[in-house]
Amino acid sequence: MLSNIASELRSRSEARKMFEKYRSITSPTVEIEIDFSGVVLISRSFADELCEIIDSLSNKVIMVNKSLNIDLTMKIVRKNRNTQRTYSLNGDVREYSDVESLTEFLCHF
Repeated sequence: MLSNIASELRSRSEARKMFEKYRSITSPTVEIEIDFSGVVLISRSFADELCEIIDSLSNKVIMVNKSLNIDLTMKIVRKNRNTQRTYSLNGDVREYSDVESLTEFLCHF
């Protein structure tokens, strides 16, 4: 069981560190439980890495005590993991020489 984790999980490396001791376990009969008690925030990068790790394991991973925010973040990330992204490279590039002119531009939105 994974417990005593930080209240905010923001980086991919945090997800990897959580699973370091479980890398040697390859038996699909061993369940890994992640207890999210006390966790108030996970970033999308943490959630994406967590999905990657879970998908690579032969073990069953169970997540307990997830808040609605954690559950929603995991669902969004899982849904968008295999979605191909399209990028447009035809935007305008603007240069600003000081913070005031940048602030003035940003305040128009």
